[in-house]
Amino acid sequence: MQIMDILWGAVAGLLTLGTAIGWYLLKRLQRLERDSEKAQIAATQHWEEKAQAQNIEIQALRFKLVQAETIAALVPDLQKQIGTVLVELADVRSRLDKSEAAAACQQEENQKLAAEKQRAEKECDLLRTELATLKIEKRAYEHALVLVGERLAKDAAAESVKPAPEISADPSAPAESAKEESI
Repeated sequence: MQIMDILWGAVAGLLTLGTAIGWYLLKRLQRLERDSEKAQIAATQHWEEKAQAQNIEIQALRFKLVQAETIAALVPDLQKQIGTVLVELADVRSRLDKSEAAAACQQEENQKLAAEKQRAEKECDLLRTELATLKIEKRAYEHALVLVGERLAKDAAAESVKPAPEISADPSAPAESAKEESI
C-alpha cells in the first residue's frame, strides 16, 4: 500500500506539476495573445497612419502634378512671348545703335561747329580790333583834314597877301604834310 500511496502521490504530484505547467503555459499563451493583439493593433494603427500620410502625400503630389501640367500648358505661350520680347529687344537694340551713330555724328558736327565758332570769334575779335584801329585812324585823318583845311585857309589868307606858290599835282602830299604836322 505504500507503493500505491507513493504512486498516487507521484501521480498527484505529476498532475499538480502538469496542472501548474499547464496553468503557466495557459497564462503565458494568454499574455502572448494579448501582446500579439496589442502589437497587431499597434501595427494596424501604424499602417493606417502610414496609409493616411501616404494618401496626404499622394494628394499633395497630385496637386503638384496639376500645377505642373498647368505650368506646362503655359510654356508654349511663354515661349511665344519670349520670342516676341526677343524680337522687340533686337528692334530696340538696332534703333539704339542707330541713335548712338546719329548722336556720334551730331557730336562730331557740334565739335566742328564749336571749332568754327571759335575761329569766327577770333576773326570777329580781329575785325573789331581792326575796326577800332580804323576808327582811330579815321579820327586822326579827319583831324588832319581839319588842320590841313585850317592851314589852307591860313595860307589862302596869306596868299591873298602873297603871291601863290605852286601847288603839287599829288593830292596825298598835303595830307602827308598834315600828318607830319600832327605827329
